[in-house]
Amino acid sequence: MRTIFKRATIVAIVLTMSVAANAQQGEKAIGGNLIFGAGGNHSHVGIGGKFSYNLTDPIRFVGEFDFFPKKDFISWWDVSAYGNYLFLLSDKIDVYPLVGVGMTGAKVDLGKYNFSTNGFVFSLGGGLDYELTSKLLLSIELRYKFINFKDIGVSGNRTHLVVGIAHKF
Repeated sequence: MRTIFKRATIVAIVLTMSVAANAQQGEKAIGGNLIFGAGGNHSHVGIGGKFSYNLTDPIRFVGEFDFFPKKDFISWWDVSAYGNYLFLLSDKIDVYPLVGVGMTGAKVDLGKYNFSTNGFVFSLGGGLDYELTSKLLLSIELRYKFINFKDIGVSGNRTHLVVGIAHKF
Protein backbone atom coordinates (compact mmCIF):
# COMPACT_ATOMS: atom_id res chain seq x y z
CA MET A 1 0.00 0.00 0.00
CA ARG A 2 2.83 2.41 0.85
CA THR A 3 4.49 1.68 -2.52
CA ILE A 4 1.28 2.59 -4.37
CA PHE A 5 0.98 5.82 -2.39
CA LYS A 6 4.63 6.73 -3.10
CA ARG A 7 4.21 6.07 -6.82
CA ALA A 8 0.99 8.07 -6.97
CA THR A 9 2.69 10.97 -5.18
CA ILE A 10 5.61 10.93 -7.64
CA VAL A 11 3.22 10.86 -10.62
CA ALA A 12 1.24 13.79 -9.16
CA ILE A 13 4.41 15.84 -8.65
CA VAL A 14 5.65 15.13 -12.19
CA LEU A 15 2.25 16.04 -13.66
CA THR A 16 2.13 19.23 -11.63
CA MET A 17 5.57 20.31 -12.85
CA SER A 18 5.01 19.29 -16.47
CA VAL A 19 1.66 20.87 -17.29
CA ALA A 20 0.58 24.46 -17.47
CA ALA A 21 -2.89 25.94 -17.33
CA ASN A 22 -4.76 27.65 -20.17
CA ALA A 23 -5.84 30.38 -17.78
CA GLN A 24 -3.71 33.44 -17.17
CA GLN A 25 -3.07 35.20 -13.88
CA GLY A 26 -5.66 37.93 -13.34
CA GLU A 27 -8.20 36.38 -15.73
CA LYS A 28 -11.81 36.71 -14.52
CA ALA A 29 -15.05 35.05 -15.56
CA ILE A 30 -18.72 35.32 -14.67
CA GLY A 31 -21.32 32.70 -15.46
CA GLY A 32 -24.13 30.39 -14.50
CA ASN A 33 -24.65 26.74 -13.64
CA LEU A 34 -27.29 24.06 -13.92
CA ILE A 35 -26.93 21.71 -10.93
CA PHE A 36 -28.22 18.19 -10.40
CA GLY A 37 -28.05 17.46 -6.66
CA ALA A 38 -28.79 14.24 -4.80
CA GLY A 39 -28.36 12.95 -1.30
CA GLY A 40 -30.35 11.78 1.69
CA ASN A 41 -33.01 10.14 -0.51
CA HIS A 42 -33.73 13.52 -2.10
CA SER A 43 -32.78 14.81 -5.55
CA HIS A 44 -33.03 18.38 -6.79
CA VAL A 45 -32.29 20.47 -9.87
CA GLY A 46 -30.96 23.95 -9.19
CA ILE A 47 -29.36 26.99 -10.76
CA GLY A 48 -26.32 28.98 -9.73
CA GLY A 49 -24.23 32.02 -10.43
CA LYS A 50 -20.44 32.13 -10.20
CA PHE A 51 -17.46 34.45 -10.39
CA SER A 52 -13.89 33.21 -10.86
CA TYR A 53 -10.51 34.88 -10.60
CA ASN A 54 -7.12 33.36 -11.45
CA LEU A 55 -4.76 34.18 -8.59
CA THR A 56 -1.88 32.64 -10.59
CA ASP A 57 -1.82 30.81 -13.92
CA PRO A 58 -2.85 27.43 -12.43
CA ILE A 59 -4.63 28.56 -9.20
CA ARG A 60 -8.20 29.81 -9.46
CA PHE A 61 -10.64 31.12 -6.84
CA VAL A 62 -14.38 30.67 -7.47
CA GLY A 63 -17.26 32.23 -5.53
CA GLU A 64 -20.69 30.74 -6.13
CA PHE A 65 -24.33 31.01 -5.07
CA ASP A 66 -26.68 28.09 -5.83
CA PHE A 67 -30.43 27.80 -5.35
CA PHE A 68 -32.64 24.72 -5.51
CA PRO A 69 -36.36 25.63 -5.75
CA LYS A 70 -38.94 23.84 -3.63
CA LYS A 71 -39.47 20.20 -4.51
CA ASP A 72 -41.14 17.66 -2.21
CA PHE A 73 -41.57 20.43 0.41
CA ILE A 74 -37.82 21.26 0.52
CA SER A 75 -35.82 24.15 -0.95
CA TRP A 76 -32.03 24.62 -0.65
CA TRP A 77 -29.46 27.36 -1.07
CA ASP A 78 -25.67 27.24 -0.96
CA VAL A 79 -22.94 29.91 -0.89
CA SER A 80 -19.43 28.52 -1.35
CA ALA A 81 -15.86 29.49 -2.18
CA TYR A 82 -13.76 26.99 -4.16
CA GLY A 83 -10.11 26.66 -4.99
CA ASN A 84 -9.08 24.98 -8.26
CA TYR A 85 -5.65 23.89 -9.52
CA LEU A 86 -5.79 23.85 -13.34
CA PHE A 87 -3.97 21.24 -15.41
CA LEU A 88 -3.70 21.74 -19.18
CA LEU A 89 -4.80 18.73 -21.26
CA SER A 90 -4.90 20.51 -24.62
CA ASP A 91 -5.02 24.08 -25.91
CA LYS A 92 -8.78 24.10 -25.16
CA ILE A 93 -9.17 21.76 -22.15
CA ASP A 94 -8.19 22.15 -18.48
CA VAL A 95 -8.97 19.66 -15.71
CA TYR A 96 -8.84 20.45 -12.03
CA PRO A 97 -9.41 19.18 -8.52
CA LEU A 98 -11.51 21.43 -6.32
CA VAL A 99 -11.86 22.05 -2.61
CA GLY A 100 -14.37 24.42 -1.07
CA VAL A 101 -16.08 25.72 2.04
CA GLY A 102 -19.36 27.49 2.50
CA MET A 103 -22.75 27.79 4.10
CA THR A 104 -25.97 26.08 3.11
CA GLY A 105 -29.56 26.28 4.16
CA ALA A 106 -32.68 24.21 3.77
CA LYS A 107 -36.30 25.12 4.24
CA VAL A 108 -39.00 22.51 4.78
CA ASP A 109 -42.51 23.79 4.14
CA LEU A 110 -45.35 21.44 5.11
CA GLY A 111 -48.12 24.04 5.10
CA LYS A 112 -48.72 25.17 8.67
CA TYR A 113 -45.59 23.29 9.85
CA ASN A 114 -42.29 24.54 8.49
CA PHE A 115 -38.73 25.15 9.58
CA SER A 116 -35.43 26.23 8.15
CA THR A 117 -31.86 25.50 9.11
CA ASN A 118 -28.36 26.57 8.09
CA GLY A 119 -25.14 24.63 8.12
CA PHE A 120 -21.47 24.45 7.20
CA VAL A 121 -20.38 22.81 3.93
CA PHE A 122 -17.01 21.32 2.98
CA SER A 123 -16.71 20.28 -0.70
CA LEU A 124 -14.33 18.04 -2.65
CA GLY A 125 -14.46 17.21 -6.31
CA GLY A 126 -13.10 17.85 -9.74
CA GLY A 127 -13.98 19.38 -13.05
CA LEU A 128 -13.18 20.03 -16.67
CA ASP A 129 -13.22 23.33 -18.60
CA TYR A 130 -13.62 23.42 -22.37
CA GLU A 131 -12.88 26.69 -24.16
CA LEU A 132 -15.70 27.14 -26.71
CA THR A 133 -14.26 30.47 -27.87
CA SER A 134 -11.54 32.75 -26.53
CA LYS A 135 -14.18 34.34 -24.23
CA LEU A 136 -16.67 31.49 -23.60
CA LEU A 137 -15.98 28.55 -21.28
CA LEU A 138 -18.05 25.38 -20.77
CA SER A 139 -17.46 23.51 -17.51
CA ILE A 140 -18.52 20.19 -16.00
CA GLU A 141 -17.91 19.41 -12.32
CA LEU A 142 -18.63 16.64 -9.87
CA ARG A 143 -18.71 17.76 -6.23
CA TYR A 144 -19.23 15.86 -3.02
CA LYS A 145 -20.56 18.13 -0.26
CA PHE A 146 -20.18 17.26 3.43
CA ILE A 147 -22.93 19.17 5.27
CA ASN A 148 -23.38 19.71 9.00
CA PHE A 149 -26.58 21.36 10.25
CA LYS A 150 -25.25 22.14 13.71
CA ASP A 151 -28.41 23.78 15.09
CA ILE A 152 -30.48 20.61 14.61
CA GLY A 153 -27.62 18.13 15.06
CA VAL A 154 -27.97 16.59 11.60
CA SER A 155 -25.23 15.84 9.08
CA GLY A 156 -25.97 14.99 5.49
CA ASN A 157 -23.95 14.66 2.35
CA ARG A 158 -24.92 15.57 -1.21
CA THR A 159 -23.45 14.93 -4.61
CA HIS A 160 -23.70 17.68 -7.24
CA LEU A 161 -23.21 17.29 -10.97
CA VAL A 162 -22.71 20.81 -12.33
CA VAL A 163 -22.81 22.01 -15.94
CA GLY A 164 -21.85 25.65 -16.39
CA ILE A 165 -21.02 28.33 -18.88
CA ALA A 166 -18.94 31.44 -18.21
CA HIS A 167 -17.78 34.56 -20.04
CA LYS A 168 -14.07 35.37 -19.55
CA PHE A 169 -12.90 38.97 -19.31
